[in-house]
Amino acid sequence: MYLLFSYLLGGYIFNRNVKRKVKYIYLFTFLFISFVLSHSMPTIIENKLFFNTYTGSIDELKINLKEIEIYDFYKNNYINLTEFNDEYIIIDFWNNNCGVCIEKFKYLDELIQNQKFNLNKSKIISINIYKNKEDIKKGNLIFKNQKLNFENYFADKKYEEVLEINGYPTVIVIKNKKIIFKGTIETLNLFKYLYL
Repeated sequence: MYLLFSYLLGGYIFNRNVKRKVKYIYLFTFLFISFVLSHSMPTIIENKLFFNTYTGSIDELKINLKEIEIYDFYKNNYINLTEFNDEYIIIDFWNNNCGVCIEKFKYLDELIQNQKFNLNKSKIISINIYKNKEDIKKGNLIFKNQKLNFENYFADKKYEEVLEINGYPTVIVIKNKKIIFKGTIETLNLFKYLYL
């Protein structure tokens, strides 16, 4: 659609009395803008529909992160989100019934391996929201089979409401013990210069 628009607009420009070089500059500009929009626009629109923000920025959520306990399956203990000392904490929330969440693990893992995020300042984790103890075992098995380069924790379903998570996958970014981003991993990658 964007390319068709550019083609039509480019045709309009070529029919006007404009110098040849200027015509090509206009055409190139419109084609470039069309290309950028055709790749990033679906991500931006998806973020607006599901998180009510185009870029992931949110009004500060009034949440005490010390109250949010997550379960470490391997150490068999609970910790809270303030125990991570990194400047940025990128959290990917998922659940066992979300096939898209599991597919996006690989995307997040690629971003880590390609060093798209500054890992000296950032801690990247995933948190599985569970309903019961069986969900923890099943979620751990799913995550373990993926062989990923980040850690997985578990959090009770009650935190969905506290963190205002309305769907999965949801990514949030915490900076200085405050949530500064909520959206998709693609939106975070697109606008990382604003947050990381």
